[in-house]
Amino acid sequence: MTVKYDQKVVDGQTIKERVYRITGEGEKALRKTFGFYGGMIEGRVRA
Repeated sequence: MTVKYDQKVVDGQTIKERVYRITGEGEKALRKTFGFYGGMIEGRVRA
């Protein structure tokens, strides 16, 4: 995961907003997790 900071002014105050971006390995883990839990919903995976 990478993090970028965007600086903004809100109601006269300067703030830093974090913006996260998922990396390739994170996308792979996310797909694997969704596949696992999707299978549980469909009854294919038994706990």
